Amino acid sequence: MGFVLMSVYGVKPPVVAQACRNLLALPNLECENEARLLQTLDGVAAGIDWFDALLWAAAPTGVVMATFDKPFAKRAAGLGWNVEVRVPKAR
Repeated sequence: MGFVLMSVYGVKPPVVAQACRNLLALPNLECENEARLLQTLDGVAAGIDWFDALLWAAAPTGVVMATFDKPFAKRAAGLGWNVEVRVPKAR
């Protein structure tokens, strides 16, 4: 849903993240892994791509993610999650 709202309808990521949080707050809605989804939404609200944020939130604590997306790595460092994101160095 969030990806479609952003890519098809041009809704800004922070608005989508808040809309998803509002849905999660509904008493009759159950989420399989709410903590992981909320962490994903934090990343989306901070400007991280939906899929990068989802992979990042799903990664086990202490692992290192590699990416070629320098802005993602910089934003990820600023959020202070327990998964380090690195850009491989050129040889």
